[in-house]
Amino acid sequence: MGPASVTLDEPQKRRAADAPEVIALVTTHLDLVGVVAGSMKRVTPRADFDDLVSAGREGLLAAARVFDASHGVPFKAFASFRVRGAMIDYLRTSQKVSRAGMTQIRAFERAQAQSIAYAEEDAARPSAATAEEADKLLSDRLAANATAMALAMLASSGGDTLDHVASRDDEEQNVERRVLISRVESILGTRPEAEREMIRLHYFEDLSLEEVGARLGLHKSWVSRVMARTVEQLGVALRDTVDP
Repeated sequence: MGPASVTLDEPQKRRAADAPEVIALVTTHLDLVGVVAGSMKRVTPRADFDDLVSAGREGLLAAARVFDASHGVPFKAFASFRVRGAMIDYLRTSQKVSRAGMTQIRAFERAQAQSIAYAEEDAARPSAATAEEADKLLSDRLAANATAMALAMLASSGGDTLDHVASRDDEEQNVERRVLISRVESILGTRPEAEREMIRLHYFEDLSLEEVGARLGLHKSWVSRVMARTVEQLGVALRDTVDP
């Protein structure tokens, strides 16, 4: 039975069998579901808001059940990824989303994965020592998030390589896009082969981080960190080519 058939109060009923700490996490963060559902609704207007909320509450409950505070990632950051993922799973099976809508969703998903990797990284290292360092860190991360979204948008054109995407472009209407693809290809060409393969599998074959790790014989958390670092460096390099 899919998420669309779940009533709004069913997750609350099921929480009665969960541990008190799980119930507390879900109850405290129920408003997160509405916020994420609202953002998803804006890019997928044909989707039913209540169905998004139902799917999101299932994701919130699943997040609360497996959350481990010892990893240092705040629950809200961890749960938002699970909540959005549950809504995306619903949208993928509901056939209520246009191709353009799914492209936007995939772009948001990639950017959010980047943010989750940053949350894990922040938990393991001290904060920036100066305001200048903090500003640079924020700038680099914003560039990385924008790059993650751009890569997802490029990949959505249907090709499994950047060359294939470029060949599909209309010469007059997509000049900027072709320039971006050229820059991405050039910068990625300087990266180690393993990093290029991660980008290809995750963005252009649409494999999950778990699937990428399985393909390369690496743990998901390691793939996540390496991917985030690669995309950040790509984003910084792209930004510097525009505004040196």
